[in-house]
Amino acid sequence: MRVWMQDTQGRKNRTAVHICAGVAGITVLAVGMTAAAAVLTIYTEEEYKAIASLAMCLLTVGIAITLAMRLRRRMMGAFIAFFQDDSSRIYMLDIGQLAGYRRGLTGMMAMSYKVQKLIPEVRKQAESEKAIPISAIEILDVEKITEHSGSYSLLCQVRYPNGNTGNTSINFAKGYEDEDTLLCMLERKLRWRASFEAKKRFSPAGILISLIAVLILSGVCILSHPYMNILPHAVYFPCLGADAAAICIMVYFIVCYRMGK
Repeated sequence: MRVWMQDTQGRKNRTAVHICAGVAGITVLAVGMTAAAAVLTIYTEEEYKAIASLAMCLLTVGIAITLAMRLRRRMMGAFIAFFQDDSSRIYMLDIGQLAGYRRGLTGMMAMSYKVQKLIPEVRKQAESEKAIPISAIEILDVEKITEHSGSYSLLCQVRYPNGNTGNTSINFAKGYEDEDTLLCMLERKLRWRASFEAKKRFSPAGILISLIAVLILSGVCILSHPYMNILPHAVYFPCLGADAAAICIMVYFIVCYRMGK
C-alpha cells in the first residue's frame, strides 16, 4: 500500500490557517479596492468618472480572481490523495467529500479545519489497515496528463465506489511526497502514448481570440459611452452585450484549459 499526500509530514500542518487567511485577505483586499474606486470616482473629473470606475472594477475583479485561483490550487493539494494497492491499481480520494462540502466563506473555513484533521487519520488508516478508503475512486485509464505552472490535470476513465464507470477530470497541485513516482504510475495508464513525461500544454487559441474580442469590444463600449461621446451611442448597448458574451466564452476556454480539455 502506497499513499501520496501533500508533503506535511515532519512539520505542523497549517493548511486550514493558510486557507482561512487567504479568504480573509482576498475579502479585505476586494473591499478596500472597491472603497478606493469609489473615492477615486468622486474626485475624478466628470468626463473621466466612467473610465476610472470601469478600470478600477476590472482591476479589482482581475486581482480577486487571480488570488482565488491560487488559493484553490492550495486547497486542491490539501484535499486530493492518491493510493496504490498491492495489485498496482491507483485510486484517488477527495478528502473534502469526507468532511462534507459547505457553502459560503464560513463553511469553507470550517471544512478546511475538518480536512486538516482528517488528513493524518486517512493516512494512518490506509497504512495500518492496508485498505483503500471506501469513498475512493479507481483510475482505470488516463487519456491525457496536462502540466500547468503549479498543478496537473488528468482526463481519465474511473470506476466509482458503486461500480459504475465514467470519464472525469482530476486536478491536483504539485508538491506531493515522491511526486515523480506518482506521475510515473499515472502515466503508465496513458492510452495513447508510452512517454513518461507529462505533456506541457500552452494556452489554446480560443483564449487568445476571445481575449482580443473582449479588449476590442470593451474599447468600443468605452468610446461609445455618453461620457466619452467619441463613437455613436447606438453601438454602446449591442457592444456591451457582445462583450459580456465574449467574456463568458473566454471564461469557458480558460476553465477547459485548466481542466486539461
